[in-house]
Amino acid sequence: AVNAPSENEEPGEMVKKVKVTSDYFNTITQNEHEPNLIKAIIDEDVKAVDGSRVRLRLLDDVEINETVVKSGSYLYAIMSGFSSQRVKGTINSVLVNDEIIKVSLSLYDTDGLEGLYVPSSSFRETAKDVASGAFNSNMNMNTGGNGNSLTQWGMQAIQDAYQKTSNAISKNIKKNKVNLKYGTFVYIINSKEKRNAK
Repeated sequence: AVNAPSENEEPGEMVKKVKVTSDYFNTITQNEHEPNLIKAIIDEDVKAVDGSRVRLRLLDDVEINETVVKSGSYLYAIMSGFSSQRVKGTINSVLVNDEIIKVSLSLYDTDGLEGLYVPSSSFRETAKDVASGAFNSNMNMNTGGNGNSLTQWGMQAIQDAYQKTSNAISKNIKKNKVNLKYGTFVYIINSKEKRNAK
């Protein structure tokens, strides 16, 4: 019987496979430094929303708990954490030779920051829209002798905020969306939680 990894099981750490001399085949000298970063590409064109699965293809041979995962193998990341022009991806398990291995991996972009840089995506930052809209439309309040102007401004701001929230919620049915393109390079890094658990 094959069992799913238990909740208490420590995630395996993914490391780049160390090449032996015969692997180099005259393309690189044994003393030359080889980067440790694990590279992959996004292996599909996909419109991702929060919770979407995205297929990645490894560009390096890697090891997880002494199990070798070959270059060209598929990994699947779950997209989340939509924020200003970035979206995060995490990998929690890897299927290798009929065995499910628990991992804790994060995607990093080639700029060295966590998550993928996606400038053309449609993020909906509801709170920001509501706050800026309510205040921008009401900053020209009357500060003259009328003592109720502040109360009126407050009520108007609440009404505007309510209206903008209603509009944002109806638009938010579409959710945050991001277009991820085939062939986009990413780095796969062991998550902070894994490193801190040691």
